[in-house]
Amino acid sequence: MNHRSLTRCNMKKIILIFTFILTVCLARVMADDSIAPPAGAKQVDTQTVTMGGKAATGVFYETTATSDSVANHYRQVFTQQQFQSTKDTVENKKNYLRFEKDDMLYSIIITPEDSGTKFSVASTTKSGGTKNVSWDEMTNLLPKEDVAGADLDIVPRPPDSIRIGLRTIGNTAIIGYLTGKSMEFLENFYLKSMPDYGWDGGQDLAFKDQLAKLGSKADAAKNAISNTQITKDMPMMRMAQGAKVINFKGAKGSASVCLMPVNPGNSSDQRVVVTIKYIENKEVFDKK
Repeated sequence: MNHRSLTRCNMKKIILIFTFILTVCLARVMADDSIAPPAGAKQVDTQTVTMGGKAATGVFYETTATSDSVANHYRQVFTQQQFQSTKDTVENKKNYLRFEKDDMLYSIIITPEDSGTKFSVASTTKSGGTKNVSWDEMTNLLPKEDVAGADLDIVPRPPDSIRIGLRTIGNTAIIGYLTGKSMEFLENFYLKSMPDYGWDGGQDLAFKDQLAKLGSKADAAKNAISNTQITKDMPMMRMAQGAKVINFKGAKGSASVCLMPVNPGNSSDQRVVVTIKYIENKEVFDKK
């Protein structure tokens, strides 16, 4: 078994997983049905949650319309209702909109998909509650059952897991799972099972050991991660130090499996987020 030192790619993968987990959590807050959606949009889920002492309610939608048309719809609706636009950005191809008036705050996340657009609208009040959200509150928003979509047939699903998120862009698929299996079990599971699916690969060192190997070259990255607070009680470095990334290659492309403990250091919470990133071989992809 070959142990490899940390690459910038692996560091980016771990940071990508943080973004993926937080997007899944926040999307379940970001929903509201008091503002009319675009014509033809289909309601697919409803959520009511409490974070930081404040309630947020809402709805998830999907539509065949473009993400631009959905964004334009809400810009027009909120302008007509005399709301002020306080955020309108595109990050990682997602459109984030925020509108405020008096004590009301609406947040919208718009995600383009191959077959259309998925979006959610959140509402809450600006007053009341606390500004800081605990990590337990955040992770309690993770789905309790499989989200819509399908598993990859060329990468095994972790045992006893819930599919918590799925994203596809071009020839790249990212799927997240939540499981109660241990880090050691999952590491052995993928190292033993991936060859049966036609994959070659080995084990990467734990993230904390990878950083030690980089020495001074890792200082900038370590400082950035160490100074990032995910929530008031969960710094990014605490989670990153428990993470592992295992890389595989095969005839159909490349796959990486990131194992990240949800609550490192808490013996009563053994949950692990397993995120699989599969990049299909371009030659195979182009022949479809």
